[in-house]
Amino acid sequence: MVPIRWPFCAICLVALSGCWSVNARIDREVGELSSQIDHVEIRPALDLAPAAEPKANVRPAETESSPPPQKDNRAVPAQSNPVQQVAYLQATVKPPQRLVVPPGLPGADAPPITKFPQDPVLKKKYIQALFPPLPAAPKMRPPAPGPEGRPMTLADFQRLAAVYSPAIKSAEAAVEAAKGAVKQAGAYPNPQFFFEQDTVGTGPGGYEGFGFNQVVKTANKLKLQQAAAMMDLLNAQLALKRAYSDLAYQVRTNYFALLVALQGVKTNEALYRFTNEIYRVQVDKVEGQISAPYEPMQLRPLAIQARFNLVQAQNQYLASWRQLAATLGLRDMPPTEVAGCVDMPVPVFKYNEVLARVLADHTDVLTAINSIHKARFNLEFAKVTPVPDVTLNVLVQKDYTAPPNLLVHSLQFGFPVPIFDHNQGNIKQAEGQLAQAAAGPDLARNSLTSSLADAYNRYETARYNVELALQQCRDQVRAYSLLYSRYHQDPTAVAFGDVVTAQQTLAGYVAAYVTALGLQWTAVNDVANLLQTDDLFQVGPKQEMAPVPDLRQLGPPRGMPRSLPVGVQ
Repeated sequence: MVPIRWPFCAICLVALSGCWSVNARIDREVGELSSQIDHVEIRPALDLAPAAEPKANVRPAETESSPPPQKDNRAVPAQSNPVQQVAYLQATVKPPQRLVVPPGLPGADAPPITKFPQDPVLKKKYIQALFPPLPAAPKMRPPAPGPEGRPMTLADFQRLAAVYSPAIKSAEAAVEAAKGAVKQAGAYPNPQFFFEQDTVGTGPGGYEGFGFNQVVKTANKLKLQQAAAMMDLLNAQLALKRAYSDLAYQVRTNYFALLVALQGVKTNEALYRFTNEIYRVQVDKVEGQISAPYEPMQLRPLAIQARFNLVQAQNQYLASWRQLAATLGLRDMPPTEVAGCVDMPVPVFKYNEVLARVLADHTDVLTAINSIHKARFNLEFAKVTPVPDVTLNVLVQKDYTAPPNLLVHSLQFGFPVPIFDHNQGNIKQAEGQLAQAAAGPDLARNSLTSSLADAYNRYETARYNVELALQQCRDQVRAYSLLYSRYHQDPTAVAFGDVVTAQQTLAGYVAAYVTALGLQWTAVNDVANLLQTDDLFQVGPKQEMAPVPDLRQLGPPRGMPRSLPVGVQ
C-alpha cells in the first residue's frame, strides 16, 4: 500500500470543500425556485371592458370658403336696354355641349356610318365589313367514356381515390406502425450471455466459464405498457377512418363542383348561340332596311361577352376536373363522362338527429375517449415503476486451480431499493395528463357542435336560396314567354331590345339557380362530413329538385314562340 502524503491530502480536502460549497449553493437556489413555484397563482383570463376615455373637445369643421365667382369680362354695349343686353349675350355666348363622347374612349375615332351603297354587291360587302360575323363557339374535346364504357359515378371516383390516394396510404402505414409499437411494448427483455475468466495471471490456473444475465420485470409493467400502446393503435385506426371520411369529403366537393361546371358550360353555350343568332337577325334587318344600324352594334358586345362566358365556363370545367383527378391521386387522368346532375335529389337533415350522431360517433370524440384510457394506463405504470425489477446472474465455470478441476456455478440476483427515487414527479405528471385528457371529449363535442351549427346554418340558408332562385327563374320564364309571344304578334308594341333584355335576364336567373344548387350541395357535403357517413345518398330521406331550365329550347327570334323551357311549369 502506497502511503498518502500530506500535500496530496491537503489538495483533496480543498477540492472537497469547494464541491461542498457548490452543492450547498445549488441546493439553496433549487429551494428558492421551489418556493416560487408553490406561490405562483394562475388565474383565468378575463376580458374586462376598457374604461371609457374622456371625449376630446371636438371643434366643428371649418367650412372652406368657396372661391369667388369669375366675372365675365366681355364688354356689353353701354347704351342698351336690358332686352338688348340679353339678346347680345345669347348671340355671343355658346351653350355648353353635353353628351359628347370623350375622344379618349376606344372607338370614339370611328368614322360615322354613311348611307349604304345602292349597288347590292357593294352594299353587302359594306354591311359585312361593318358587322363582321362572330367567331364560332369554342368546342371542347368530348370526354372519354368511363372504364366500363359508362359514365363514372361518385362511388366510382371514391373507389379510385381509396386505392390511389397518398393520404390513405399514409394512414394505413401509421396503423401498421402502431401495431408494431404494441408488439414491441409487450416484448420481454432479452438475456445477456457472456464469457468470464477469473484470477487471470495469478497462477497456473483460474476459473473460466459462461453465464447469462436476465432482468425479470415485475408489477405487470409490460402489460401496462402494451395497453397504453394499444390505445395508440386504436387512435391510429380512427385516424384511418377519418382519412377515408376526409377523402370522401374532398371527392364529393370536387365532384359537385364538376357538375356545376358542366351545367355552366351547357347554359353558357346555349346563351352564346342564342345571342349570336339574334345578332345576325338584326344584321339581316339592317340589310333589309328594317332596323337602324346601331341596333346590331348594341347586340354585338352582348354576344362577345356571352362567348367569353362560355370560354370561362369551359376553363372552369377543365380546372374542376383536374382538381378531382388530383384528389383521386391520378393527376394525368383525362376527362371522362360523369353520371349525375346538379339538380338531382338532395338529402334532408334534421339538426337534433345529426347532432346526436355526431357527438356520439365522431372520430374526434372516440379518439379523445381512447386518450383518457391511455392516460390511465400511463398513470398506473408510473405508480408501479418504483417496484424494483430483479436482475438475475447465473455463471458456470471450470476450476483450473486444483484437481479434480470441477465445474462450479455462481448465482447472483439483485434489485434497486427505492430509497431516494419514488417516481413522484412522473406520477404527478401522469395525473396532470389524465386530467388534461379527461377534458378532451367535452372539448371535441364543443368544437363539433360549433362546426355543425355553422354547416347547418349554411344548409338551411342554401335550401331557402334554392327555393327563392327557382321561383325567380319560373317568374322570369313566364315573363319572357309572354313578352316573346307579344313581340311576334305585334312587333310595334314590344321593342326587340326588350326581348333581348328579357332573354339576358332569364339567363342570369338560370345561372343563379345553378349557383344556388351548387351552394346547397356544398352545405350538404359539409353536414355529411361531420356525420362521417359512408353513403351520402343513403343517409336519410331525399328531396326532389326542380330541373334546371334548358336554355336551348328558347324559341329563335324569327320563329313562333315555343313552349316553356323544360323543367319550368
